[in-house]
Amino acid sequence: MKRFYKEVSLRQSEDSFLIELDGKPVKTPAGQMLKASKDIAPLLAREWAGQVQTINPLLMPVNQLVMTAMDGLRSREEIISHILSFIDTDLVFYRSETEPYKEKQAGKWDKWIALAQDKSGIMLKTTGQIELVQQDKEFAGFIQSYLENLDQLYLIVFESLVDETSSPVLALAMFEKKASAEDIFNAVLVEDMVRAEIYEEELYGAAPDQEKKRQSLRLNLDAAECLTRLT
Repeated sequence: MKRFYKEVSLRQSEDSFLIELDGKPVKTPAGQMLKASKDIAPLLAREWAGQVQTINPLLMPVNQLVMTAMDGLRSREEIISHILSFIDTDLVFYRSETEPYKEKQAGKWDKWIALAQDKSGIMLKTTGQIELVQQDKEFAGFIQSYLENLDQLYLIVFESLVDETSSPVLALAMFEKKASAEDIFNAVLVEDMVRAEIYEEELYGAAPDQEKKRQSLRLNLDAAECLTRLT
C-alpha cells in the first residue's frame, strides 16, 4: 500500500495514547483504535513514520504485536498451548555430534539452558541423536505458570519469540533480560554462521533469500527486545 499520510502523531486518551495519521486514528484489523501506553506508543509511531513510499506491515513488528494482542482473535489458552508444544522440540536441546558445530552450539546455547534450569529448578536434557527428548513435565508446568502471569501483549511477544526461534528457552532468556536480540540471533543461526565461515560468505556474500530471512529475524527480535526492556 502506498503511504497516504504526511504526519504521525500521538494523542492522549485517558491512560493511553492513540496513534494518528494526519489527525485520524489508526485502527487494528478488527476495527479498534490503535492505542498503547506512554512507553509503547512512541515505538508504534516510529514504525509508521519509518514507512517511506509504501506501507509494509512486515517492517512494523511492534505494531503487529500490539494489534494482535488488542484484537485477541485467539484465547490465552490456545496461545499457551501453542508455546508449550515446543517444550520437547526446543532448538537448544538438539545437538550436532560433528565439530565445529558441536562446540559452537555449546557456546551459544548452554548458558541459556543453565538459566532455564536455574529459574525452574529442573534439569533439562539434550541429545546428539535423532530422537525426541521428553523433558520433565514439571518444566512444562513452570513455563505454563510463567506464561499465565504475563499480560496479553507480553504473552503475544513470548509466542512470537518462540515462533521465530523454536525455543521457549531462548524466549525465557530474553524475558529475564539476560539475553539480547543479538544473543538470540546468534543462538538461532549458530549452524548457519558456521556454514558461512566454511563457504567464505564474508568474501562471496550470502544468498539473497538467506540474507532476507536473517534481516527479518533480526527485525522481529529487535522489536521483542524493545518491548521486553520496558517491563
